[in-house]
Amino acid sequence: MKLDDSGIHWAWKGGQADVKWTNFIRFLESNTVFLLYTSPACFNIVPKRAFAPGEIDLFRGLLQDKLGVTMAAHRKAISARVLLFLVVVAVALVLLVMAIRNVH
Repeated sequence: MKLDDSGIHWAWKGGQADVKWTNFIRFLESNTVFLLYTSPACFNIVPKRAFAPGEIDLFRGLLQDKLGVTMAAHRKAISARVLLFLVVVAVALVLLVMAIRNVH
């Protein structure tokens, strides 16, 4: 991976990709990776283990400068309402599977 003023450039055995900074809409950062979004559902994964000591802060600063947006995925909390919904859905799925097994 190479970075310059025009964007990010990836190269691997068998191919390469160049993505201009203007194609990224935002980024998220967790404890282990950066997610660079090119649309609401598509992103590139940049693992933090790929950086040498001190480079993570430089990369984060570059992303903030180029994208103007910073978000931390690990700091987002799931609301109680969403958590309750997920629990209800999980219980419903378990009951459905149990009912299907009893029918056969």
